[in-house]
Amino acid sequence: MKNQALRRLFVIVTAGVMLLGGTPGAALPPSLPAITFSTTDVAASETDWEWNARIDGKLIVWESWIGPGHTDYAVYVRNLDTGVTRSIGAGDGFRQSNPDVSGNLVVYQDNSSGNWNIRMYNWLTDTSGNVAATANSEIEPRIDGNVVVWKDASTGFLWYRDYSEPMPTSRQIVSALANSAGHDVDNGRIIWSNPDFKDFRTAMVQPPLITGQLAAFGYQPRDLRVHGDRIVSSFFISTSDNVLNFDFRSRTLSTVAGSATDEAQPTVFHDTFAWVAPGTGGDDVTYSRPGYLVSVLGSSEQEQRPELYGRRMVWDRNNATDWDVILATGTTKLQTRTAGANRYATAAAASREYFGSGPSVYGELDNVILCTGENFPDALSAAPLARAVQSPLLLTRRDSIPTETLAEITRLAPTKIYIIGGPLTISTAVENQLKATYTVERIAGVDRYETSAKIALRMEDIVGDDGVYRGFFARGDNFPDALALGPVAATAQGPILLVKSNSVPAQISAAVTTLNIKYGYIAGDTTSVSASTASAINALIAANGGPMASLRLAGPNRYETARAVIDEGIKNRWIDLDTLGIATGTSFPDALSGGAALGYCGSPIMLTSGTSLSGATSAFLSAHEYEIGRVEVFGGTSTVSSTVYNAVAAKIK
Repeated sequence: MKNQALRRLFVIVTAGVMLLGGTPGAALPPSLPAITFSTTDVAASETDWEWNARIDGKLIVWESWIGPGHTDYAVYVRNLDTGVTRSIGAGDGFRQSNPDVSGNLVVYQDNSSGNWNIRMYNWLTDTSGNVAATANSEIEPRIDGNVVVWKDASTGFLWYRDYSEPMPTSRQIVSALANSAGHDVDNGRIIWSNPDFKDFRTAMVQPPLITGQLAAFGYQPRDLRVHGDRIVSSFFISTSDNVLNFDFRSRTLSTVAGSATDEAQPTVFHDTFAWVAPGTGGDDVTYSRPGYLVSVLGSSEQEQRPELYGRRMVWDRNNATDWDVILATGTTKLQTRTAGANRYATAAAASREYFGSGPSVYGELDNVILCTGENFPDALSAAPLARAVQSPLLLTRRDSIPTETLAEITRLAPTKIYIIGGPLTISTAVENQLKATYTVERIAGVDRYETSAKIALRMEDIVGDDGVYRGFFARGDNFPDALALGPVAATAQGPILLVKSNSVPAQISAAVTTLNIKYGYIAGDTTSVSASTASAINALIAANGGPMASLRLAGPNRYETARAVIDEGIKNRWIDLDTLGIATGTSFPDALSGGAALGYCGSPIMLTSGTSLSGATSAFLSAHEYEIGRVEVFGGTSTVSSTVYNAVAAKIK
């Protein structure tokens, strides 16, 4: 095993594995291109077992059973950007096991106290601390962003901790029935299965806190993984294990791999899947991506437990006496353009990309935010509301609903449509047309500032008193700074409050007081939001008991400000770089609808010039080249040119 070449370049294309949504046994179209993977041994000791690998961005983690007797377990972390590898617990005589990784954080179970506890390691500080350390055994930690979930082995119940809270505490998931089997977390949603009911269950950590059963099946889900709205699992159907994908919103169950042989241990990243299936010399890893031939990666040994991030994949390799960790990198990057013939069609395309059709398991999630596509003021504060009601943001003309928008509303079948702005922005005729079929709620004020305040207050109604305590401030007479705030504020669950450059409107002051905002973030430099306006904001927050002055997120231009906003979101783990959106910073519609869609899935949008890659955007891409899983450009080539599109692709690893 160790005499194999360190690096290999290979791909096996098979027509015997079904693409998602395909027909069992049907041959794959011969015109599809293949993806080639290069592979590297990440950890391949002669004496240690290295396995249980996970990947997120630039970090790979795995568990190592050290030495011939395997008396010491440790967790290892490899930084792909720097090439540095660190160990957690190597040589201490205790067991560190079952790691998971998100951003710069690694969680694992540790028995140094005499029973299993959950601990967290921070790559940036090179330190570890307890997440959960009780007399019970806490096992199987999973992490995404600020949320850590684990299982109490003594009771079978699931617990979680949300580090975005001012004072994080461990909480039991009340509806996590004992005997929970398999769990994962992504974007504030905890998903698990219960073998007694053969089902999927969920807990949405961010308010509104929703728990309950997603769907029950006639067979038990196993090896559960979740990314976005996709929940992938293996099911024993008839005579073999198959891989199925469950859509969170539409509740549809589709086949990823359904041959007569066993397919198991699936994983998912956006719309790409990987799983294990029998090969010629042992189990191989199979990889599926829309628009490409299915790829099989294997050797004469056993390939097990694949995990995906972007175009990279890690898995465990076993030759019956030893385990190693393998890294595979696809030659084709994950980048796409979401666009339509106009701004209305682009918004509809963004909605189709991220939101399943039809009524979901939770009716309160079936909503649409409708904004004008003709001017920006009322729409600037809408992205956080869209996240709060888990909905897409669509655009309309003042006096008529575009065909593309109406078709998308029909596909979504919403329970409610929120119209943003008064009749001068979206007419009463449009409202009445929608009321003939749907429940409609209009949120509007006498101007953009009062509309912004009313959106913020409506957010609190939806998420509850404890959910809104951060406020994000931007000038209301221009759009770039507020657009950059959109996804970040949405995932931080804070409203975007519009201010004048030299004053805080009375309606905004009242909203800050009513909402009891304690933490403030101001987008833009003093030419956008003056020092005196910032002082007025700080006084309002101080009166609410806020512990510090507002943080200004700014640069010398709109692109640098957008970068500062995203950097703050990443630092606080409100957002991740699973997806990075790109949109023009010189026009508002595409960034508005695209930003709301990305806010739903917890990712940011970066602004750039449409004709050349802006310096701030270029620098951001270089700084996070290993962390960006995929890129989505919003808008056609007339708004973001092919030159910019290709320049973005060249920047990421």
